[in-house]
Amino acid sequence: MVPITIIQANLEDPLHGAAIVELVDSYAREPMGGGTPLTDDVRSALVPGLRAHPMARVFLAYEDETPVGIAVCFVGYSTFAAKPLINVHDSRSRPHIAAMVSAGSCSSTSPPRRVSSAAAR
Repeated sequence: MVPITIIQANLEDPLHGAAIVELVDSYAREPMGGGTPLTDDVRSALVPGLRAHPMARVFLAYEDETPVGIAVCFVGYSTFAAKPLINVHDSRSRPHIAAMVSAGSCSSTSPPRRVSSAAAR
């Protein structure tokens, strides 16, 4: 089994941008995402729009060099905890990854990596 690596996307990196558009489009095509592909206008505006939003955070999951998952998040504030929080707005993984998670067969040989608290700033 190939380990899955999760990184915070660099919205200036064209490869990360292409992965974001590809994965969000894939999600949009599913029934839960509305069942239709992203329009050309949305495809071209998505990454610049995320880049311009100061509270946007995007995380990408890779299997080797292949993007297999995404979480589009926004930093917010919890009034109940009086602390910053990260709201997961969109989350998607490729079907074979989702099946592995559901079956409990995902494992990693490396220890979990904590995302820097700077991600929430």
